[in-house]
Parts: sequence; C-alpha cells; structure tokens
Amino acid sequence: DWQDELFNNAAMNKHQLNLSGGSNNTTYYMSGEYLKQEGVAAGSGFNRYGFRLNLDNKPREWATIGINLSGNQTNDKLTTTNYGDAQSPLIASALQLTPQIPVTNLDGSWGGSDPINGANQYAPINPIAIADLITNTTKRRQFMGGLNLGITIMKGLVFRTSLNGSMGDGLSTYYTPTYNIDQWHYNTIASLQSGTYNSWYWNWNQQLEYTRQIGKHNFTVMATHEAQESQRKALSAGRTGFLTNDIFDVNAGNPTSATNGGGTYPWSMESYLGRVNYNYDN
Repeated sequence: DWQDELFNNAAMNKHQLNLSGGSNNTTYYMSGEYLKQEGVAAGSGFNRYGFRLNLDNKPREWATIGINLSGNQTNDKLTTTNYGDAQSPLIASALQLTPQIPVTNLDGSWGGSDPINGANQYAPINPIAIADLITNTTKRRQFMGGLNLGITIMKGLVFRTSLNGSMGDGLSTYYTPTYNIDQWHYNTIASLQSGTYNSWYWNWNQQLEYTRQIGKHNFTVMATHEAQESQRKALSAGRTGFLTNDIFDVNAGNPTSATNGGGTYPWSMESYLGRVNYNYDN
C-alpha cells in the first residue's frame, strides 16, 4: 500500500528551559527551546531553535522600563508538500499508484512502471523516490527586540514610549537531480534554484495621556504618534546542467543556463491620533 509507505508515525520532541525571578523593583524571564517535528509524510520535517528574554524594572515610583529580546531559527524540509503542481503533488501520486508497482526493486533501485504494459506510461511517478531524490529545504532566522518606557509626569498625566524592531533572513534550496526510475519517469538535466532574502522592521510609538476627575465628571485626553518602516530584499538564482548531484552550488551549473531574479520592497508609515473621552457619574 503506497499510503503506508508514504506516511509515517511521526514523533515530536520539544525541550524547553525557563528561568525567572526578580526583586521588588525588577523581574526577569529567560527561556530556551528546541523543537523537532518529524514529517508525517516522507520528504517532510521541521525543527526550530529559539530563545526569549523579558526584563521589567521600576527604578522610581514615577518610572517603569521594560526590555524584551527573542530569536529563532527554523529549518523546513518541504519536498512532499511542495512538489509538482496542483494536479500532481506527491501525496496525490501515492493515492493513484497501484500496489503491483514496488517502492524498490530487488536490486535496490527505485521501483517504476512495468515497461511491458504500455498503459503504465500514465501512472504517476514513484513518490517515495522523489521524496528521497529531490532536495527542497528552507532555513529562516529572525531576531526581535523592544524597549518600552513609562513616566508619570504629574498626577493623571502619563507619557509612554516604545521602540520595537526585527531582523530576519532566509535561504531556500530546490535541487532536482538526474534520475531514471523507469522509461517514462526520468530526468537527464539536473537543476538548482536557490533563493535568499533579508528583511528589517522598526516601530516607534509615543503616547501622552491625561486623566482627570472633577466631581462626577471624568475626562481622558490622549494623543499619540507612531512611525514605522520596513524593507525586504530578495534574490534568486538558478542553473541547470550539473555534472554531479552532490554539490548544491549555483556556480557548479552550466553558466549559459543561468537565470536570476529579485527585488527590494520597502514601505513606511507615519500616523497621528487624538482622542477625548468623557463620562458623567460613572
């Protein structure tokens, strides 16, 4: 049964270490995490490393300050879920193949359609072979941090400001090697598509709020300003005609087959907001 061959009982391992504590004026929290998720289907999987740090302090009765930092790295294996088109993904191939086609032959080679039966030319490709042969991976890293400050200027008047930002990058690799599974399913020209990106983002917010009660009258006046900016740069390159299936480097391909693409995607925004609230005898 092809479904039994493609799908597995996948284990998940998660390890986390936390440390927290503090004093009357300061509290902290630190954590580290490792997660590994084996793929339910052959050719898939995921793991992640991460850390977090939160620190809050009250140096004066009228002031508070907080800092937070975090980072993570994820590694994805995507062959099963991102191969072919909507009409021929690997999982669909496993559902369509008949049991008489073996996963591997007695000599250890990949099983394929019977060359004597011409109708087998319409049978899907061996999905277990493709899950093993094709390399489709993505690595991502992201770091985030923030600083916030609160000051009570006078009774009822509070100023708050926060500055947050993040940085990230990623690398994707899609390599199709040469292979010959049967007379209808083969590839004679290896190809590699590699992509990379980096991005950053920041946000600065300032808020002034005044609250006052006069008898049964309650007033709240708030004014805020926010600015944010982000940019993402991406670059991709590809080549075919690799002489070996062991080196995943664009330079190892035929230079006359080179393709490339990419771009820069910036944006920014600034906003102002004011609000007045009033209620009576509430």
